[in-house]
Amino acid sequence: MRTSIISTIMREKMFEYNATLPASRFSNIHAREEDQLSWVKEGWRITELLIAELSDDLHKRNIDFVAYSIPPRIEIENTEDMWDSYMSEPSYSSIKLERGYGTKRLQSLFAKLDRPFVSFLDVFDARRDEVLPYWQGHLNPNGHRIGAQTLFALLREHELVRVK
Repeated sequence: MRTSIISTIMREKMFEYNATLPASRFSNIHAREEDQLSWVKEGWRITELLIAELSDDLHKRNIDFVAYSIPPRIEIENTEDMWDSYMSEPSYSSIKLERGYGTKRLQSLFAKLDRPFVSFLDVFDARRDEVLPYWQGHLNPNGHRIGAQTLFALLREHELVRVK
């Protein structure tokens, strides 16, 4: 299995901060702060610290930083009402999971950092019939097209790309 450079850096930084990588991305990214286990809270704290450091480093080098969040399939397949119903099942009663929590938290962080951020949850919610179904956990061709169009519009808006 190939490991990306960013993944390697994250692992090194997590080790430096005496932290561990989360085991279950579904529960970790959806648990609201008040319901998070201590190691999940610590994971968020470290993640936000690393993103802020990266943002500062890029800014010092005059490199633009644009971020986005692609929601997991379960968030797109389940509307807000369906999500609330799903999360009210007894197996989830001890921990309250919020649809889009991770995206909202990242969106808030990037607003504080004054950096562009795209929430594809909002974009894909508006165009569910086009982006579904995901293919083995990945976007289908329409999802890729919609994502590319959305990112291109953001890059133009922030004058990060020139168009002839």
